[in-house]
Amino acid sequence: MGAGIKLDSGELQMSETSAEQTSVFWVASYPRSGNTLVRIALSRILLPPESQRDLDKNFPEYVNGGEMPSDGVHFPTAIGNVLFLKTHWRQPKDGIQCAGGVYLHRHPVDVFLSAMNYMFINSKNVPGFARYFHDEPQSVEELARTGELQSYLDRFVSDRGLTPMRETSGSWIDNVNGWIGRAERDDILVLSYDSLIADLNGSMTSILERAGVKVSAERLEKGLVSTRAATKRDGGFFWRASPDTKSEFFSFTQIRMVEDALYPQLNQPDRLPRIREVV
Repeated sequence: MGAGIKLDSGELQMSETSAEQTSVFWVASYPRSGNTLVRIALSRILLPPESQRDLDKNFPEYVNGGEMPSDGVHFPTAIGNVLFLKTHWRQPKDGIQCAGGVYLHRHPVDVFLSAMNYMFINSKNVPGFARYFHDEPQSVEELARTGELQSYLDRFVSDRGLTPMRETSGSWIDNVNGWIGRAERDDILVLSYDSLIADLNGSMTSILERAGVKVSAERLEKGLVSTRAATKRDGGFFWRASPDTKSEFFSFTQIRMVEDALYPQLNQPDRLPRIREVV
């Protein structure tokens, strides 16, 4: 075994811990729905500063129905170790020892806008993102100014998600149905992005309790302060950091039309947030 990482709960072993001793706790979502925010919070709460930098190594990703990752920190619980795994895959992987998980969902128009920003800022490095744009990649703000943004939203609805992300995530519809449909069976906490932003303390407390990982109140609060500082609105990856970016770019009627087109395709549409008309 490695030397481990010292926390309040005792000695945490790195990925040398055998698979037989470890259960997976999923941190799952369709892209741009709060997955990175949760993993940053887990890192800032559970790991010492010198171990927080490599988020993708400490909380690795399970991709596209493939092999389980070999990296990751194995955190002790009362009934064995737990490994937090990020995934955007459209449903839980069968045949593994599972300790439960959290599925993060977000209003589809906010997913769309955040994803459009993400594809724009990464378009030089990801050819598939660049090809998604009609001509050359443009910012969400520029597309809104020229009136082109609505055509991209129509495409999102028609495709039931974002085609550049389909290989790793399925469609938005398939992703939401796949995880919420398995929530009770696999002990998955279903959590909205809105709730995550509104009550980060309560959300992270629920996630840690579901995973069986205990931390002191002091460590939790210190980690959340650090998380908020690291995930502030920045115009880049944390572009708007808002649960209602949609209302900055679209009218109530435009947003409701998206809901009316997509929500009937969901198996449990009442679990998803709806826009409220301001009177």
